[in-house]
Amino acid sequence: MAELNVSLHIIKNGKTDSVDKLSDEDISIMSGRLSRVMSEYYTQHPKEFSEIGCKN
Repeated sequence: MAELNVSLHIIKNGKTDSVDKLSDEDISIMSGRLSRVMSEYYTQHPKEFSEIGCKN
């Protein structure tokens, strides 16, 4: 099986940094945004939510 390596980067204030170098504040902000967007998406797509094994 082939190995997949993923590298995540973020551009902040015109500077590119690896995600593992984010501050706790940046992680908290990103986490909150991701939570909100996923909640909105799965609210509009309940069938997909049930297909990933989650219950309302």
